[in-house]
Amino acid sequence: MSRATLTAPPARHDVVLTREFDAPRRLVFDVYTDPQTIPRWWGPRNLTTTVDHMDVRPGGTWRFVQRDADGNEFAFRGVYHEIARPERIVQTFEFEGMPGHVVLETAVFEDLGGRTRLTTTSVFQTVEDRDAMVATGMEEGAVDSMERIAELLAGRAGALQAFEALVGEWEMESPLFPGSRGRDSFRRIEGGAYLLWTSEAPDPVPDSTCVIGSDDSGGPLTMLYHDSRGVSRVYRTTFEDGAWKVWREAPGFWQRFTGRVEDDGRTLRGAWEASEDGTDWRHDFDLAFHRIE
Repeated sequence: MSRATLTAPPARHDVVLTREFDAPRRLVFDVYTDPQTIPRWWGPRNLTTTVDHMDVRPGGTWRFVQRDADGNEFAFRGVYHEIARPERIVQTFEFEGMPGHVVLETAVFEDLGGRTRLTTTSVFQTVEDRDAMVATGMEEGAVDSMERIAELLAGRAGALQAFEALVGEWEMESPLFPGSRGRDSFRRIEGGAYLLWTSEAPDPVPDSTCVIGSDDSGGPLTMLYHDSRGVSRVYRTTFEDGAWKVWREAPGFWQRFTGRVEDDGRTLRGAWEASEDGTDWRHDFDLAFHRIE
């Protein structure tokens, strides 16, 4: 994993910051745009950061407030102009202590096959503005931010990285609701510590929410399930070699699901099975997911 590099060529308006991360692009993008993770990496370590608001959509605004050890506050704000998840963000940056000096920032997330190269280009209104910002120690703070992202990713990417194939939006079909399709979403939360799976299904299948997370000791992940009937269950799950497995061992009602990725990651087909004793299994129902985005 390389360290961040910042370049500010003479007599130009721009500054370019580049860093490669040992984490998939979607995870890096999520950490970069999650209000809950911003305080853990935005800015140098000697300052604390609070998110006043952060509306990550075209036309949405953001505002962060930093404080030093003496309680002095420094506020920053901007507007999001483009959000192309998980590839690109265009936004403005303005220090409220110097209003009117607006910087246009573009962040590009390049997929390196399981790794990510993040390049941010900051364009200032004048060369003098650019040079003044660099002179304040911009490089130290910017590089430290990138290192803090790397540290955050190192603790979050491991166990859930195999589940990256699920992240996104899907349509769901099953013989349980012939002719109709449900809508399922898999997204990382808490900077990648958990995978949130929400499912909206046609009748008679209940809507459900699952949270998938790991234990530092390793092994299969835990999946907490709750649905619109009020039913709650605990499952174990793995994703290995393109096969997603989910299972539950409960007296009188054992369950297991096995699904396989097809069509270059655009489809996942599988089936649930059930058992009263964990020995004799019967087919329960088929399930297929078709990627939307």
